[in-house]
Amino acid sequence: MFIISYPGTAEVYLPSLHSIDIVSDKIMKHKIIFVGGIHGVGKSTFSNSLASRINARHFSASDLILMIKKVKITKNKRVYDIHGDQDILLNAINENLKEGMLYIIDGHFCLINKNGEISKVPEQTYKSISPMAIVMLYDEPSNIYDRLDKRDNEKYSFEFIKAFQEQELNYSKYIADNFGIPYISCNPFTEFSHVYKFIGNVLEKEIV
Repeated sequence: MFIISYPGTAEVYLPSLHSIDIVSDKIMKHKIIFVGGIHGVGKSTFSNSLASRINARHFSASDLILMIKKVKITKNKRVYDIHGDQDILLNAINENLKEGMLYIIDGHFCLINKNGEISKVPEQTYKSISPMAIVMLYDEPSNIYDRLDKRDNEKYSFEFIKAFQEQELNYSKYIADNFGIPYISCNPFTEFSHVYKFIGNVLEKEIV
């Protein structure tokens, strides 16, 4: 995987040829940009802004799951059936997204399981979604801590948030490399211009 450096700290990864071969036989029915990041990093705000700029529809993975499951995610963010929920997500994408249209789905690469532990989402989920790009968001753990405290009134330790974000970043890079998906990681509050340039290259059009 080739790395392109922008001024600042944003990282861009373009797939190597051997990775592209892994999904070359995959017929992409939906045009999806996947926005990842842990709870409280700013996925919804960023995704809505990006969607308006590129004329895309935005869904969160949890909203898509809710269309079928009809059960809201618990306030403590624990997911009691990670594998089952991913199957529901894939069904919801096939049932609700139209072929040929551009979509942004925000979601996770790691989740908090029923025991309060950090667990990876199955690799097959991303192979099946086959996104045209991954935008991975991160921020200072202290900022995420404050947002979660104010938004959800939920107390996570600083160490847990830091570990959660590190695993999310590392696993998202692995998924991008393994399946040959163009990838950028960035802070959505300071590096959004880099993302617009990256997405413009993926879509082969200028984003203003």
